[in-house]
Amino acid sequence: MKKSFTLLAFSILCLMMFRCNKNFDPLSGSSDSELPLTYTYDTSADNVTVLSSPLFIADRDTLGENGGASSYANDLFEFSNGSYWDTSVRKEFLIHQTDSFRVRIQNCPVGKAWNFCIDSVDQVTVHKAIIPVSASMYDCLYTFKPTRACKGYIGFYELAEGSGHTISSNSPGFIIGYTADYLEEMFIRFDKIDWTYNLEENWSDLAVSLKGQSNAMKLKIESYGDGILSVHPIPMDSQGNFDITRTISFRYGVSDYLKTNTRIALYGTAGPPKIILIRNPLS
Repeated sequence: MKKSFTLLAFSILCLMMFRCNKNFDPLSGSSDSELPLTYTYDTSADNVTVLSSPLFIADRDTLGENGGASSYANDLFEFSNGSYWDTSVRKEFLIHQTDSFRVRIQNCPVGKAWNFCIDSVDQVTVHKAIIPVSASMYDCLYTFKPTRACKGYIGFYELAEGSGHTISSNSPGFIIGYTADYLEEMFIRFDKIDWTYNLEENWSDLAVSLKGQSNAMKLKIESYGDGILSVHPIPMDSQGNFDITRTISFRYGVSDYLKTNTRIALYGTAGPPKIILIRNPLS
């Protein structure tokens, strides 16, 4: 009995030691940096012309077979080199909130409809029109109008024949980005970065707690589950404050302190989001 109590006490002590709620620099992994920790980006789009009511035309027959990836545009994290996604952003619309932008898909076969997937559907209103070209072809025209300053992605993908929402293995598709009233300067401040390591028999999981403030239009964080990448929004209040705890990684059949890092994406300017590496102090 005494031996069991001693082992239990030792296990609790180890867990407390590895909770790791020290302040540290997420880029260097150091435990010496003081919080709060702030990152600021000059995002002025000096070389980008703001267009009124732009139109992007895509010919259906020239599109790659990436409709499956395009149908998950709401999870898009970044499209820079090394991105998880196997498709690229074909076009980015940089517009004013009072403008609209259009996407036209030409030469669509009759019987195969097109659909779109958009992150943060409350940010834009959408109008879809079918334009007859001939008895055997038609065009799809989507008009998007922002309802507020916003940044996001829209994936377009062709459906299999019929009225369902099935995507075939060779469905064409593509992704575009949009930024309405971009931010000239973007910042994020971390007031808390805490890592929690949980070990049980044949089970390990890792969570991070983040608290701070940002003026970004939206924030997202990566998690990896049992090796599977996922992307999650970070809720913010009207002042840009956030306070979340997110499981970053877990593994079955293993009882070990996980060393997984994570990344935060800041959205609010043209081009890829700004990426911050949040480094696990054990990595």
